Amino acid sequence: MISLGIRGVPAFNIDGEIIVGFDKERILSKIDFNITSCHNCNKRMKYPKGKGTLLLTCPNCGTKYKVKS
Repeated sequence: MISLGIRGVPAFNIDGEIIVGFDKERILSKIDFNITSCHNCNKRMKYPKGKGTLLLTCPNCGTKYKVKS
């Protein structure tokens, strides 16, 4: 972010929009996924928000389980 002249404060580039400072609500509104850990091997996985109940399969160990998005 130095090229934009932003120094000394946290800055995030999410989908081309620059968010300066730590505005948690604004940052979370731009992120369209959740993160969970596998119940068996603890591998972290992303899944989309707002899709209802999903059946996830861990790419590491193959364990299947349901999550609400």
